[in-house]
Amino acid sequence: MRPEPNSPPTTSTAPSPETPLHDPRYPERSESRRIVLGLVTAVAVGLSLGATLRIPTLIGANDISRWCTIWALVEQGTYRINDCPWQSQTQDKIARENPDDPEKPDFYSSKPPLLPTLIAGIIAPFRAVAGVPLDAVIREQERTPRRDRPDEKPEPIKWQAHVYYFKPVLILLNIVPLWVVLILYARFLDRHAGPRDWPWMAALTASALAMPWFSFLTTLNNHTVGVMCVWVTVLALARLVEGDRKRVTFAVAGFFAAFAACNELPALSLTALALLITLGIEPGRTLRVFVPAALVPIAAFLLTQYLALGQFTPAYAEFGTSSYLYKDSYWQEPLEMDALDEPKPIYFFHLTLGHHGMIGLTPVFPFALIGWIRAWREAKVLRPLLAATLAVTVVVVGYYTLKTNNYGGSTQGARWLFWLFPLWSICLPYGLMSGSDRRWLRGLFWLALVVSVMTVGYALRSPWSHPWAVDLLEHLDLYPLKR
Repeated sequence: MRPEPNSPPTTSTAPSPETPLHDPRYPERSESRRIVLGLVTAVAVGLSLGATLRIPTLIGANDISRWCTIWALVEQGTYRINDCPWQSQTQDKIARENPDDPEKPDFYSSKPPLLPTLIAGIIAPFRAVAGVPLDAVIREQERTPRRDRPDEKPEPIKWQAHVYYFKPVLILLNIVPLWVVLILYARFLDRHAGPRDWPWMAALTASALAMPWFSFLTTLNNHTVGVMCVWVTVLALARLVEGDRKRVTFAVAGFFAAFAACNELPALSLTALALLITLGIEPGRTLRVFVPAALVPIAAFLLTQYLALGQFTPAYAEFGTSSYLYKDSYWQEPLEMDALDEPKPIYFFHLTLGHHGMIGLTPVFPFALIGWIRAWREAKVLRPLLAATLAVTVVVVGYYTLKTNNYGGSTQGARWLFWLFPLWSICLPYGLMSGSDRRWLRGLFWLALVVSVMTVGYALRSPWSHPWAVDLLEHLDLYPLKR
């Protein structure tokens, strides 16, 4: 018996290479794809969960700055972080004049307060029920002196209460969204990866395990939140350009496009382009649903910014002023990456191809670049998204090339550019389709995947450290840093 025209192909009736890439006859997910989705999701979620539970919660100046705001809100009901026990461990703070004591300024985190405020709202009920302060020491255990140093008294081991408050937040904020976006991305691949299994499986694996933002899932930061928001936005926009006209899809696109900008301010360019795309699809529903949904996180961002500092502009807009250059400030004489002032051509090279590069550290990225070209030719339904991807990438890379000089400090990769990766993930399956018939291309991808995953593995222990390429160059005395 011949199969029905709309039924999925069987092994004996495999489609030819000429089969259309976006073909409604292949929406049904095969058993092999289901297995791969389960394996990849389990590895990604399990690996990030294990690393999150293993490494210290207060790991670097960047995340400590946010934890200090959360502590101050929960314990004192203020954004002022002077009394936080971890405040001295972060240079990511600004100073304001203290009217009661001009010699001792008031300190505030330099990070946007919206995310810490939301987290404080989550933690506060549990703190009230438990009655245990966030900075309490639950138990202090004496260390046994080392045999080769009998006269040295080691510091005791302190079991901190903040771990029990903060670790669940990291799981809720980073790891649960990872699982959600992988499921959503798999649905996108069902529609756009074609009937062959290779591009579907390779794109899912690379997007789940080979992107540099993966190592930041273990720590509190704005970048992974921005990545997840952009991913949801892009996948919602893909549904809209494909013909979905549900109100909830417009609302999701609007809310997460705006929330992405609240966490990564340059992502406001994506918010604007998402507005233009949805206006072109259905102006009425855009104005009635997309815009109100987008205004919710924007209003919350401005409100918390004003409550924290009495102003609507972000604190880091004051970088280089007295707000940062207070007495004994780290920024009086920065070190390592923060002390760099390279010529712009060299900086641009390392930001894209070199030791912090999107391509240098993540060599699966060129497959997405190739995929953009093929998708533009063969997936015309995605052209609005493809145009937005290219425009946003050029603008954001150009902006950070001109306006910054330290790659984001001691960090695993150019963290300011992480939120661009979900945009390029929609191109990735198109860049891998030729590998179905070319063994050499599959081999090249596997090599690129190994290097990309190695970059992630090298970073898991501490995302607030140098990438392997910087360490290699410095150890070879080819890239000395000021210590």
